[in-house]
Order: sequence, then C-alpha cells, then structure tokens
Amino acid sequence: MLLKSAFTWLALTFTTGLVAIAPVQAETVLERVARTGELRAGTRTDAVPFGFEMANGEMEGYGVDLMALIALKLAVRPLRLI
Repeated sequence: MLLKSAFTWLALTFTTGLVAIAPVQAETVLERVARTGELRAGTRTDAVPFGFEMANGEMEGYGVDLMALIALKLAVRPLRLI
C-alpha cells in the first residue's frame, strides 16, 4: 500500500509540474534572429581549416564562410562571431 501511495504521489507531482511549465515555449533560433536582427555564431580558433584566428585577429575558415552565407540568406547584418 505504501508503494502504491508513493507512486501515486510521484505521478501527481510529475504531471502537475508538466502542466505548470507547458505554456512556456522556448524561442527558436530563427525567431530570435527575426526579433534581434542578429545571427550569433561561434567557431573554434584552432581548427584549421574550419575556423582559425589570423595574426590580425580576424576569423577565417569554412565555418566562418558558412555562417556568412547563412547570414546573407537571412539578410542579417552584421555577422557576430563569438
């Protein structure tokens, strides 16, 4: 009997918690881009040729080029690398 009541209490607590958080929905990446007008992207600084930092501090690589193309398609300026 104790196990059954513990299970019932646990199930009730779990479903009540789900109901309490159900109305909250996270913002998607595209929704955030539309709201802020900014596409934030990150890359490694030591993964040649995918992403690397030049001597002048600029980022280069395939990942940077890909994010620039995505930003261009989304009409987002400026591209912010983090």
